Amino acid sequence: MEYITIEDVKGLTIAGYTASEDMGGGLCWSHPNFNICIWATPNWDGEDGSTPFAYDIDGDEHVHILTINVLSGLDKAIQLKLYTDTLNLVMEIAENAAKDLVVSK
Repeated sequence: MEYITIEDVKGLTIAGYTASEDMGGGLCWSHPNFNICIWATPNWDGEDGSTPFAYDIDGDEHVHILTINVLSGLDKAIQLKLYTDTLNLVMEIAENAAKDLVVSK
């Protein structure tokens, strides 16, 4: 079974966020207008087909949102669509959390 990899998404731009790999092998989606990192690394920790989605604001603690586990045999194009749809949802959640953080300060 072939799963999407970091190489399939690294360097893409989605909703103004660009993916880059950090030194630890994690994939961070960052936006020039927000101090948010969306963590979404395909096959994280050697788990084929598993992608945890989390975010941090201003480099603070990671907030885990969900993990998707792709079923064996799912076409890579469908996997990529599932990944990007989930990523868009997590981006919205993180941006709202960042706005709430600013309002509460």
